[in-house]
Amino acid sequence: MICLHTGEDITPGVQRQKDWETPGGLAPLAECMFMGQRYGMGVIYVTHTLSGTSPIIRQNAQTIIVTNLSGENPRLVCDALAVTPEQAERIKTLRPGEFAILNPVLWGKCVYATFDKPQIPGKLQEAERRQAVKRFLAKVKACAPAPMDAFRPTPSTPTAETNSAHCVEQKLNSTDIQMLVHIVTGIPHSMCKIYRIMGLSRTQGRRIVTRLESIGAIILHAIATGKRGGRLLFPETTDFGWQILAGKGIRRPAAKTNGTFVHELAARLIEARERERSRAVTFEVDVGGKRADGLSTDRATGTKSIWQIGTSSPDREADSIEAIVRLPLMQTSDLVCVARDAKFAKELTKLLKKKDPSGGLLNSVEIKTIADFVDL
Repeated sequence: MICLHTGEDITPGVQRQKDWETPGGLAPLAECMFMGQRYGMGVIYVTHTLSGTSPIIRQNAQTIIVTNLSGENPRLVCDALAVTPEQAERIKTLRPGEFAILNPVLWGKCVYATFDKPQIPGKLQEAERRQAVKRFLAKVKACAPAPMDAFRPTPSTPTAETNSAHCVEQKLNSTDIQMLVHIVTGIPHSMCKIYRIMGLSRTQGRRIVTRLESIGAIILHAIATGKRGGRLLFPETTDFGWQILAGKGIRRPAAKTNGTFVHELAARLIEARERERSRAVTFEVDVGGKRADGLSTDRATGTKSIWQIGTSSPDREADSIEAIVRLPLMQTSDLVCVARDAKFAKELTKLLKKKDPSGGLLNSVEIKTIADFVDL
């Protein structure tokens, strides 16, 4: 890390309204949370509210330290710190000398800790202060400042591929880049929701999307809702789009599953919904010798839910469900199948009834669609 910035009592500067007021929906302080990674910059924000803080900042914070959250929504506390409702209530009433910390890099769960009140024997006299400073300065070795070039990233060897990305990037304006950032940041949203987050009309948003599509930065996927309103459009960032984002210091995250974009989309939506319920989620897991797309566990009770994601073949999904239902684990677990759309869910229902006319197999699984997990 080259430098570390601390914003003490920065509450008004990191409010979510700052994102709304900034063209493109991304305030400078929120942008520092992920853009600074490229330049080796760290940021510490000391604020007095969780719910009022920009969601972009909350989603990109590596470490969260809490001393009191009185008045906050318990569900938000559960989601931000990955704790149970009971733990959230305890965190909301922390007293002086108590704190909670979440740093997934060091430990996967939120940790409660205490610290002793500093014991200050008395007021430091000026003569003692000067003597302490003198002893400290005697050990300091000063040198000339480093040139500004030392703080700039080492330039990489240009290639035809990077030159192409740089050439196209120069034709994109800040709003185009901001939309790419919104597409890859946080919980997946439909295009209409991204327009609202960025404060754009449909016409303005569609104009930007058309431009990003024309250069091959994104591909749109239509998901039928089976309800009034037709379908939802979800953007997939292409390899070329990730090249543009890499130039901004944003890297492609590891895939949660080995499936297609729609399969991965469903996995990310499931993970977001289950974490709101304070449940731990893992993907591509072995359950009794059978592969399941996902497994979520209630942190408080230990109850489990097995997740299957169906996006391509109802026949193959029906066979997988039939095999999983026979496992001993199903005696204490739930099975949920998330279908691509209502048409897929209807076909899957027919196949399960055909396999077991008594209805026992169909009653053993809860069938949902991707649209059921989308925040409109």
